[in-house]
Amino acid sequence: MDKLIFPLIFALFTLFFSPSISAQEAKNLNQSSLPQTISIINQVRGDECCQPGSTDHLGLQVNTLNQLKLPATFTLRYDALINPSYRNLIPSNFDIGILIEITPSLAQAANVNYPGSLENWHKANQVFLLGYSIENRKKIIDTLMKTYKSIYGYYPTATSSWMIDAYSLNYLSSHYNLKIHQITKEQWGTDSYTLYGGPPSQPYFPSSNWPIIPTNQNKELPILIIRQTVADPLFNYGNTTASFTSQPNDYLNSGKQLWYFKTLINQMISQLPLVLGLENSMDDKYQKEFVDQLQFINQTLKHNTKFLTATQLSQEFQPSPVTLTRTRDLVKDDSDLNAFWITTTKYRLRLRQEDQNFAITDIRLYHQALTDPYLEASSSTKNAYWITPFLLDGSRYDKLPETHQNFLQEIKSWFTKGKEKPPRPKYIFNPKSDNLETNYLINLPSIDKDSFLNIDQNNIVTLTYLNQSKPIVLKFHPSFFTLTSHQSPQLVGEKTYSLLYNGWQEIQPFHWLPQIKLSNSNNHTLLSWQYQKQKMWWIDVTQDKNTYRFSPSIDKNLNLDQLRSQFPNELAPETAFAPADPIHTQVYFNNTRAIANRNPIRFLVYPRDKLGIPTKAVGFNVKSKNSQFESILIQPSQNETGQIWTDITQTNPGSHQLQIYLNNQLISTQQIRFATNCKLYPKTCLTNPIEAIRYLATQLNEFILKTKTRYATIK
Repeated sequence: MDKLIFPLIFALFTLFFSPSISAQEAKNLNQSSLPQTISIINQVRGDECCQPGSTDHLGLQVNTLNQLKLPATFTLRYDALINPSYRNLIPSNFDIGILIEITPSLAQAANVNYPGSLENWHKANQVFLLGYSIENRKKIIDTLMKTYKSIYGYYPTATSSWMIDAYSLNYLSSHYNLKIHQITKEQWGTDSYTLYGGPPSQPYFPSSNWPIIPTNQNKELPILIIRQTVADPLFNYGNTTASFTSQPNDYLNSGKQLWYFKTLINQMISQLPLVLGLENSMDDKYQKEFVDQLQFINQTLKHNTKFLTATQLSQEFQPSPVTLTRTRDLVKDDSDLNAFWITTTKYRLRLRQEDQNFAITDIRLYHQALTDPYLEASSSTKNAYWITPFLLDGSRYDKLPETHQNFLQEIKSWFTKGKEKPPRPKYIFNPKSDNLETNYLINLPSIDKDSFLNIDQNNIVTLTYLNQSKPIVLKFHPSFFTLTSHQSPQLVGEKTYSLLYNGWQEIQPFHWLPQIKLSNSNNHTLLSWQYQKQKMWWIDVTQDKNTYRFSPSIDKNLNLDQLRSQFPNELAPETAFAPADPIHTQVYFNNTRAIANRNPIRFLVYPRDKLGIPTKAVGFNVKSKNSQFESILIQPSQNETGQIWTDITQTNPGSHQLQIYLNNQLISTQQIRFATNCKLYPKTCLTNPIEAIRYLATQLNEFILKTKTRYATIK
C-alpha cells in the first residue's frame, strides 16, 4: 500500500508546486525567471580585402529595423568606420560600436606590421588582437578608439570580436571604460578558432585573467560578455559545421529553413537574453532571411519582449547564481532527446536525456586563477584555442565502434568468441555530438516511462522525476550540486563504477585520459585531474544517507600554461603537434593502378603521433625504389588534421616500388603500376598482349571503384 501512496503524494506535490513536462513530450522547456529580452547586434565590414561588406546590405538592415521600430547595435570595422559611405547609413538612434578585426589598413594606421597574407586574413593570428604583441595590441586599440572619438565625440561602450585576449579586454576597460563585448558562440575550429567550455549562451561577467571564465560579480572586470548568436543547446555541442544556431547562414547551409529559427527562438526566449544579428558581408539570401527573422520576432514577440541595444543590456543585466538552458530535439518531432546546461561561476555541466536514460556528459570547472593562453603570449600558429579544464567531455571521445563482419569474419568470431578483447574508446581530435552509448559519462537513475521531469528555478535549479516510482532530485547550487536517489550514480569508463563503492583505492577509469584518477574510501570519492601525483582540479563526492553531494574544486596555485604544455591534445591543440609516428600514421590509396599519360595514382597520408592523434607532417617525401618518378604533386592540408594527398603521374608505363617517408623514416611501401595507354598506342597493345591485359585490368578497376562510389553516394 505504501508503494502506491508515495508516488501519488509525489505527483500531487509536483503538480501544485513545479512546472512539469513529460519525458515523452519534452517540448515546453520554457520555465525561467529571466525576462524576455532580445538584443540585435549587426557587424559592419567596409570595402577592404577581408570579406568586404555591402552598403546595400547595411541599408536593408537599417531600413528594416527602422520600419519595425526595433532598437539595435551596429559594430563597425575600421574600414567601415573611416568610410562615410558606410558610417553615414546608420542613424544616431542606433547604438554604434566597434568590430575589432585587424585588416591591413588598420595595421598600417596603427604602425603595426600586418602578418601573413590576404587570403588568410580570417586566421586567428591575423584578425584578432591575440595574434599580436602586447605593445601592438595597445597601438591597435588606441588607433581604433581615437578614430571613433574623432568621428562621434566619445568612446564606444560596445565592441565585437569573435575572440579577444584578457590583456586587451582589461585595457579596453581601464583606458576606455568599455561596458560590453561580444564573442562568438561555443565552437570547435570554425574559421581557425575554438571556444570550448565557457557559458554556452548566456551573458556573464568575465574573469580578468581569461574572458571565457565567468565570475560572480562585475567588480573585477566590469565588462559584460555576450555570445554572438543563439546556439542550439542540444546539437551545437560537439558540432563542427556551425549548423545549429540562429544565424541565417548557419542553418540555411545545412538545409534547414526559417521554421528552425522560429522553433529555436520560441524554445529559448524565456530562458535567457537572446542575441541576434548578421554581418553586412553575408550574401543576399542570408540578408533576406535576416529580414524574415526580424519580421517574425516583431510580429510574435514584440508585445511581451524587451528589445535592448548592447549598451542597454550591459546596464540592465543581472546575473543569476545558477542558470539553466535546455531544449528538446528541434529537428525531429518524434525524437525524445533533450539537453540541459547548468552554469555557475564554479562549474558547468551538461545533462543529456535519451528516452528514459539520463546522464552527465560534460563537466567543466571554473576559477579566477585560470589564465588565458594569450594573456601575454601571442598565438604561435594560425589557430587559436580556448579550452577550459574538464573532467568529462563527451564530445571528444569516441564510443565503442560498431563492427560489420563479412561471412568469413563471422565464422572466425564464432570460434574466438570470448577470447578477443572488445574495442576500446579512443581520443578523437575533432568533436562529435555526445551520446549515451559512450564510455565517458556519469549515469543517473533512469526516468520512469510517462513520468514527469519537473524543473524549478529560483536561485538554485531543481530537477525532479521518478525512477522505479521513487523520487529522484537533482539540485544545482552555485558551488556544488546534489543528487538524492535510492541508486548510486555510476561513472562509466572502461568499466562501470558505482561512485561510492568501497573496496578499491585509486584507479584510472579512462585509459585514453590517464591523468584522470578515481579514488574512493569511507563514502568519499574524488574524481580528479592529476599531474605529478598532485590534484589540479577535481570533484569531491560524499554521501549522507540517500543524498550525494558533488563539490567541484580547482587548485588555485596551478600553472595552467604548464598543464597545457603537458596535455596539449586535451587543453591546447595549437601546441599539440608531436612528431609523427610511423606505426600510427595511416596511408590510404585511392588506386594503385593507373594508365600512363592519362590519370594519376593518388594516395592520402594521415600523420598521427604515438597516441594516434593528428599531427603535422615533417620530412614528408615520396620515392621510387627502382627509378625516378616523372611528376609528383604533394598537397598538404591547411587544417589541423594534417592530411596530405599526393598524385603521381607518368608518361611511360611501368611498375614501381613506391616508398613513403615521414620524419625521414620509411613508413610505407606499395607496388604501383602504370599501364600503357592503348587508346594512344594501339600498336603497342596489339603486339604486346600483356600490356593490353594490364590496360583492360586498370579500366575494370576504375569502373569498379566508380560503381562503389556511386552506390555509396546513393545509399
